[in-house]
Amino acid sequence: VEQDFGDVDGGFAAADLVLERSTTYAEVAHGQIELNAAVAAYEQVVTPFVDEPPGGATGGARRRRPRVDRWVFSTDGVGFPVPADDRAIAVPASKRWVTSGTMTHPAMFGIGAGVEQNTHRIGENIDQRELEHAIAVLARFPSLFVAN
Repeated sequence: VEQDFGDVDGGFAAADLVLERSTTYAEVAHGQIELNAAVAAYEQVVTPFVDEPPGGATGGARRRRPRVDRWVFSTDGVGFPVPADDRAIAVPASKRWVTSGTMTHPAMFGIGAGVEQNTHRIGENIDQRELEHAIAVLARFPSLFVAN
């Protein structure tokens, strides 16, 4: 799995203002089966059809290996955190909600086709090939998830 967080040092160097603070939170330790199943799905249904140029993909070109990263802008599935001690909603353990500090929420997983910087903007679009690959990964993911 390749994780790419960009040029952190370059980002700090280019920033007009940097605030340094520290915070503590309860560690969320859950299995990586979702991530592993997603990577396996990508490698099975996308990788064989990507002809990556020598030296690797650049810009927005598709890669043979999936890019695993954080999505800094999201509206899907993030709006339902509840206090961890709130028992008003009966959520069975089988749902595997995630507890982080004083809050609990449904586990979230996303496949992000398209360019994040263009999300929810005028002229937003997605390349049909990316959409086809996202659909293929999502179609393959459930059986790989269950197999893990």
